[in-house]
Amino acid sequence: MNVSFGNLNLVDGQTVNIEDAQKDLFISWPGNPDFLYTLVVYDMSFPSVYDTSKSPFVHFFVTNIPGTRIDEGSVVIDYLSPRPPVGSGDHLFVIDIYLQKSMINFSPTNDRENIDVKNLSAGLQFIGRLNFYVSPTQNISQIKISKVKVAPMTIAKPISPISSEFRQSPVRRPRGSGHVRTEEEKESYFKPDSTLADDKKKFCRTFLHVAAKQTENCNKEHAWYQVKDGKTCYNSYSIASKISGTSSRECGKNFAFENIPDGELKAYAELNGISIPTPYDRNKILENIRVWKERNYPEK
Repeated sequence: MNVSFGNLNLVDGQTVNIEDAQKDLFISWPGNPDFLYTLVVYDMSFPSVYDTSKSPFVHFFVTNIPGTRIDEGSVVIDYLSPRPPVGSGDHLFVIDIYLQKSMINFSPTNDRENIDVKNLSAGLQFIGRLNFYVSPTQNISQIKISKVKVAPMTIAKPISPISSEFRQSPVRRPRGSGHVRTEEEKESYFKPDSTLADDKKKFCRTFLHVAAKQTENCNKEHAWYQVKDGKTCYNSYSIASKISGTSSRECGKNFAFENIPDGELKAYAELNGISIPTPYDRNKILENIRVWKERNYPEK
């Protein structure tokens, strides 16, 4: 999936300032012109990261999209550009793409709050997702732009046509490097004999990805929704649960820690009070995690 605001290309987990988020939104994916797709854009931090009682808040919902021709789809909820108010923290936005089996019918609505996205996508084949954050550095009314109410959706040509054998669009790892996570890399987070279900694995991976974006003190102190080192702390577990639709206490038991990137390895250690060597040494932190794991997940 390719996503951009104006000329700003996004990677998974990127933070965007509110000014950039008012620019034209561009979304494309490897869509087959003979197939129909559903697109959903929603805010998981509404009305604020401190109170998500009205989440998910849907910013765009379109069904029956032929290929990637979004303007020819059936708009259920009109596009509303991201506009979190100052003081509400960095909002987590999600863009989901689904493949439809056939035409689906929803009545257009003005409702946006507490939309059950999981129920909306029931029976659809998930293709890809991109998560990004919008930082409310100033109120929307203070931004001098010509298109405040509705930023137009720019339509892209398909990246590459695909046949009836649909391949999943890759999701980018939130490392800022543009590295694309393959299904093999996602699976490598877990031991070969892991019995975790796919949604549980998604929860485990996601909380690591989110935690790696937090400051050290956020993770160590579990200072959810407080400001530490100038940044708002997020509850990595809560966000992962909302994105995956589940949770698990068996992540540490099933992780193949030797395959996990350093940033996420350190975040896991911070969350669980595991000693991190100074200067950083990957072999030493892996040994510390091994000792912690033996204590917390003893072999039967």
